[in-house]
Amino acid sequence: MIEKTPLISRETLIIGMVLFLVGLVYLALVIWRFQWLKRSPLGGLLLRWGKGGWSFPATRLGAFAGGLFAAFVGCWILNAHFTFLAVSEAAGKVALVAILTFLFGAMIHDFIRHWCRKR
Repeated sequence: MIEKTPLISRETLIIGMVLFLVGLVYLALVIWRFQWLKRSPLGGLLLRWGKGGWSFPATRLGAFAGGLFAAFVGCWILNAHFTFLAVSEAAGKVALVAILTFLFGAMIHDFIRHWCRKR
């Protein structure tokens, strides 16, 4: 059963819902409409690592990792409110470490690819 716990406020719950839905929509765009996303004005903002002078473009792998991380954080916030996933704190931390490892690995992959093209 879904139980409501008063651990987080309504505003945090809304942020979690929005983050989860935006992450899922972004993942769908990356999987099925990546070329369209690259050409769109929003793609210039979303498909880059960093900001300013040291930013570099993200590949499909990097974009997927970013969307997966956003959806995971949104799901974590929702789970803190409703507790519909019966996972322990240790399993959640292991999943967080795994997703962060994938995220940083994708970032390093994109940086190396950008560096090789630049030379």
